[in-house]
Amino acid sequence: MGTSNFHTVNANSIYVIDPQDEFEYNDILENLIEDFKHIEKTGAFGFVANYGIKLNTELRSFPARSIGIVYQDFDFLGLNFEVHVIPVVRDGYYEAGNLDYEFAFYHSAYSEPFEDIDEIVEDVELYCEDYDINLGLVKIHIKSLENRLNLLKDFLTEQVENIFKRSVDEYQVSAQFSNGETWYERVA
Repeated sequence: MGTSNFHTVNANSIYVIDPQDEFEYNDILENLIEDFKHIEKTGAFGFVANYGIKLNTELRSFPARSIGIVYQDFDFLGLNFEVHVIPVVRDGYYEAGNLDYEFAFYHSAYSEPFEDIDEIVEDVELYCEDYDINLGLVKIHIKSLENRLNLLKDFLTEQVENIFKRSVDEYQVSAQFSNGETWYERVA
């Protein structure tokens, strides 16, 4: 029984890193961090390098570590919202590794992250009920909040994937068999 070499959760392609040793691995990570910092200087998003973020998509067979946080925030309905895209480097099952990312959503009335937009929108509705904020007004604006969060998530995802594409080789699954064996092909 075979197993796919790469575990990708959110990335649209398989962004393969294949370092020959620990020095090359560290060099790839440092170059990625520099690329994120360079784009951050344009004002497109904020970036904080951080290797210690707890990851929700890590599997025992595919150990992973964060590279940092790509984020943007905005104020809405009297709350501050943050959208985080967390770039991740994940070990391959047999060899090499791949780049991926996770999402986290925050609002200023709650300190723990939300994993998806539906969760944070539901929490905002409950928050507004608890504090007697005009529910009619909330119902009108909640769809705008959801749209804004989705647009920001898509924008940050595109920025992260563009950096991945410039930094490493991009692959797609070309065939996958019932025994788990997977073939990959390089995207031109």
